[in-house]
Amino acid sequence: MILMTTIDLNLVMFLLIIPFSALPAITVADHLVTACSNNTRNYTLNSTFESNLKLLLENLPSITSLTGFNYTSVGEPPAKVYGQALCRGDVNSSSCQACVEKASQEIFNDCRNYEDAIIWYELCQVHYSFQNMTSLYVYTGKYPDWDSQEKFLSDPKHFSDVLIYLMTNLSTEAAVNPSKHMFATGAIKFRSETVYGHAQCTRDIIPDDCQTCLTTASAELEAWCSSRQGGIIVSRNCDVRFELYKYYNASSYLLTYPNPKGSNWKIGIVALAACALVVVIVIVIGSCIACLLKERGQQRGVERSHLALLQELACPRGVTMTDEDAERRALLDWETCYNIASGIARGLLYLHEDSRLRIIHRDLKPSNVLLDHEMVAKISDFGMARIFCENQNKANTRRVVGTFTSDARNSGYMAPEYAMGGLFSVKSDVFSFGVILLEMASGKRSSGFYLSEHGQTLLAYAWRLWNEGREIELVDPSLMDRSQTEGIVRCIHVGLLCVQEDPADRPTMSFVVLALGSDPIALPQPKQPAFSLGKMVPIYKSSPTDPSVNQMTVSGVVPR
Repeated sequence: MILMTTIDLNLVMFLLIIPFSALPAITVADHLVTACSNNTRNYTLNSTFESNLKLLLENLPSITSLTGFNYTSVGEPPAKVYGQALCRGDVNSSSCQACVEKASQEIFNDCRNYEDAIIWYELCQVHYSFQNMTSLYVYTGKYPDWDSQEKFLSDPKHFSDVLIYLMTNLSTEAAVNPSKHMFATGAIKFRSETVYGHAQCTRDIIPDDCQTCLTTASAELEAWCSSRQGGIIVSRNCDVRFELYKYYNASSYLLTYPNPKGSNWKIGIVALAACALVVVIVIVIGSCIACLLKERGQQRGVERSHLALLQELACPRGVTMTDEDAERRALLDWETCYNIASGIARGLLYLHEDSRLRIIHRDLKPSNVLLDHEMVAKISDFGMARIFCENQNKANTRRVVGTFTSDARNSGYMAPEYAMGGLFSVKSDVFSFGVILLEMASGKRSSGFYLSEHGQTLLAYAWRLWNEGREIELVDPSLMDRSQTEGIVRCIHVGLLCVQEDPADRPTMSFVVLALGSDPIALPQPKQPAFSLGKMVPIYKSSPTDPSVNQMTVSGVVPR
């Protein structure tokens, strides 16, 4: 199916109600739909744009097959071409490459002269455009209107509830679980049938946008396909599908639809079991209290010792390491540092977005991060935290609290808008996290660094090295020997994004978690960070010249 549409392809979601159960096994030839946009500029044959497009489409298959997703560009404006390819999360590398190769050839032939086009197969999708697609967002729509198609299922109301339950769980799993690569599969029982489904997003969007896209697509899927045996919704940023047979190769868990009704005898059994459980719990708790009290002191000691490890090893007090510092620093490799940073990021994401109440910590610093015996980070000390209402984004206070200049060893974690004007938001915690990231990568404390021979803040020094392309010089040498340089530099990049002076420029914690994930995404260039104006510290030496004498007198006023 080829569409010549006048609708912006980045604002369209296509609905395909196709009885896939009637199709044979999936092959590369299972083409769904091609959309060539009529409302954009057309390129001329043998132009620079066409040459760049050919080069982009030639390289997409092999690159995409490595990770299942790729977003790239070729050329320079005005002939610059942006391209994106996504394979379904369960296909192997060879099938992915074959599908993207077939799709690239077909989209080039079917959409000649169009500067914006997208094609969908069952196993992959390919999209090219003259504009940067990462700045675009998806709006839902549906095509075509096949409501007259024969209906297959009885009791569509009950099936609709089951389908919504399945797709809601899959959408959440795909959006918020970093290990899923924004792809989730699952199944659920409906009478004698098993309903299989999947939800997937392109990896160039943040989890919030992925959740929004999948929620909208799932609603369309339920509205148009709940009385049929299968259906699929495709769009530039996400797709959802369900069938009454297992059409994917990935393992999936079987959900159970909650039944609000139950017979009296079942309720009686549950009540009896609950009473027995209470008795057992009381006995177990009574026997364990003594052990818990005994171990509490030991556990606190473990947490505090690991906290000291984070403070003293990750961020030594001075810029120059002593032999003792270096020996202790060797105990903390980059993988451990990275896991700690990721744990802090996930903790902030929960406070800012996943918690029932939005919480702003306001005093995030290394001493407020506890580590358990497995070095798992836990954010602590919520004495200065503030709770936001549902629709509240920022607040102002006359009493600025937190760590800024009062503590010389931990200064610099407070965002400038909060330190200077008392204005705080989720971006205040993002700033604090960025400082911690830069400290962990460099092995230097922010405050101690300012008083060093560099004569500038850690943020200013990192910013200068970044602009000069020498950011690798910021990295702690002890980390360079045992880790991948690219990963550390990426953390520096994320840290600089977090400490930008304008809160609006700083990313959300959901984007930070995604950026620190296993799948690399395109990161914007950071802007100038706060407190980045360096200060040269003069070093005065003794001089044989006699000092001059000022004859001015000074009067001291003493209150009565």
